[in-house]
Amino acid sequence: MKRLIPLLVVLGLVLAACGESSDVAATVGDTEIPVSAVEQLAGLEGEEADPSTQAFTQSLTTLVVWEITEQAAADEFGYTPTEEEVQEQIDSVVTGAGYDSLEAMAAAEGVGEATLERYIRQLMIQDEVFASLEATVDEPTAEAISDEIAASPLSWVTVCASHILVATEEDAQAAVARIEAGDDFAVVATELSTDTGSAVNGGDLGCTSASQYVEEFAAATVEAPIGEVTDPVETQFGYHLIVVNDRTEATDEEVGAALAQESVGAVVDAWFLEATNSAVVVVTDGYGTWVTDPTPQIVFTAEG
Repeated sequence: MKRLIPLLVVLGLVLAACGESSDVAATVGDTEIPVSAVEQLAGLEGEEADPSTQAFTQSLTTLVVWEITEQAAADEFGYTPTEEEVQEQIDSVVTGAGYDSLEAMAAAEGVGEATLERYIRQLMIQDEVFASLEATVDEPTAEAISDEIAASPLSWVTVCASHILVATEEDAQAAVARIEAGDDFAVVATELSTDTGSAVNGGDLGCTSASQYVEEFAAATVEAPIGEVTDPVETQFGYHLIVVNDRTEATDEEVGAALAQESVGAVVDAWFLEATNSAVVVVTDGYGTWVTDPTPQIVFTAEG
């Protein structure tokens, strides 16, 4: 399920720092965010935190955003997870991750138990917000699906291909001659291809949307017979010999599901933007300034 991007946090990867501390770092409405909570999220418990560091501002931003989301979810959807529901979710997450306890999982992740518990609570709230907003979005029509496929046909074709990239058409023809004489395509790719990233894998490019390739290469991948080496294809990078190992086209149902997901994502993003713009956030002097443009965050300056 999609998460609200601004709420995602890579736990344990914030930088350590030290400096001054006080009681309350910021308030969201009537709710105070203590400096101790920021220090815990930043991994600075037992130290004096320097509010000018990236560690502190990122962690304070995260806690402010979490609180905004929690309050907005309660106000607009009447959703506040109970302690019993949170504990049930914690037990599920801990067991699913292969740990015996929240304490063991927190230790392995390098974060405090309270921080991990709060993070799990936030994921529950995000899921509820997403589900509530998803119910307000209409399914795409057959016409919308058809129009999307017609407008971006390459985006809905997945190709699994290998290639050999060389500098000149003569080099490409020489490679073709070796393959026609019985040399394995992968061997020739390893020896000759100037695309060193795929050459080490015998020219294998994996499977991806045809739209990810440059125009000439993409056109070849959707037209070439499966398993046959193409004639040399010229692009801005040189000359390619391509073998399409597999190719699949998205069904109307798959395109419709993707369009629906995109529509829900836009609604969720708009909801989050409205929540952050309307929230009353006050940052204590010395801990930075709350801004929403271009993205919601705490910004620290020497003056504040």
